Amino acid sequence: MWRSWCAAQAAGSDTSDHVGPNQDVASGSQESATVVAFDFGSCDGTLMYQAVEWYFPQHGQSFDPGAYENICTGTYVSSS
Repeated sequence: MWRSWCAAQAAGSDTSDHVGPNQDVASGSQESATVVAFDFGSCDGTLMYQAVEWYFPQHGQSFDPGAYENICTGTYVSSS
């Protein structure tokens, strides 16, 4: 469910695979995640959010605007 759509950031929640540190993908589990869409602008002439990030607050994670998927290019951007 999305909240604050068309704001500078749109936040929502959903379920996603959580894979912890030193855990293989097959051992991951379905858990609640927070989703943030941001960087509202134009992508190939279409007005849209250009970045999205998923994170798991119950595992100590929080929103990091420097680590996201660039929706326009399909690439991942990392703050490290």
